Amino acid sequence: MLVRRAGLGQSFAMRLFPTLFGLALCCLAPLAARAEPSLFAARDAGGETRRLVIYSSLDTGLARPLIEAFQQGNPDVAVVYEDLLTGTLHDRIVAESRQDGATGALPRISPFPRRWICR
Repeated sequence: MLVRRAGLGQSFAMRLFPTLFGLALCCLAPLAARAEPSLFAARDAGGETRRLVIYSSLDTGLARPLIEAFQQGNPDVAVVYEDLLTGTLHDRIVAESRQDGATGALPRISPFPRRWICR
């Protein structure tokens, strides 16, 4: 039986690929965090429009049916949806809480006590 050993070039390339792939992911990750917010316009533009801002780590495509169902019952509410990485989401909530003691609607809708938000 003939066993062929990998040449030096093949071995180097096999070690280099995961490193380059990891570097590419590190470079592209910040771009994902800077995605633009999605605006779901109010369905009833006739009267006064209210605005709900949602920070979430759920992909916008998966959140769309939930937002649309919410807007069926609340047609005068425009929704601004921000799909964020979990680290960015945490940092934003902490920063906004430190700024003025409140962040979006989190204290009103969260089942967790307000003291659990990092200060």
